[in-house]
Amino acid sequence: MLRSGVLGMALLVLAARPALAWPQAVSDALAVTDGAHFLVGELARIDLVRRALAVKPDGEKGEIEIGVTAETRLTSGGRAIRMEDLRGGDRVAVSCSDAREGEHVARMVAVRGPARRPSPAPSPTPPSKS
Repeated sequence: MLRSGVLGMALLVLAARPALAWPQAVSDALAVTDGAHFLVGELARIDLVRRALAVKPDGEKGEIEIGVTAETRLTSGGRAIRMEDLRGGDRVAVSCSDAREGEHVARMVAVRGPARRPSPAPSPTPPSKS
């Protein structure tokens, strides 16, 4: 129980760091033990019926499916949220452990914000009439 409390505090504190330093800072701050690992990436899909998330980890191709249990803590901006509040494209940090047969189970999911999208190109300015 103490370890999950420390993990939660680490995610909440580190979520306030600047965007560029955040993934590395979180990885450095969290000790990965007992088949646990940490992912930072974009939330690709949310399956409410199966209680599963698909995350596209930064710097990797493909998606990783992660199960969500009643014990999984979901947060955004330091506040508890429901699975129904998650949206595809959200930037997330996920602490998960390996369950039987290599399945991933989320211990905590912290929403960092919406996915980074490029700014739209400015519209051309119509020629002025003189």
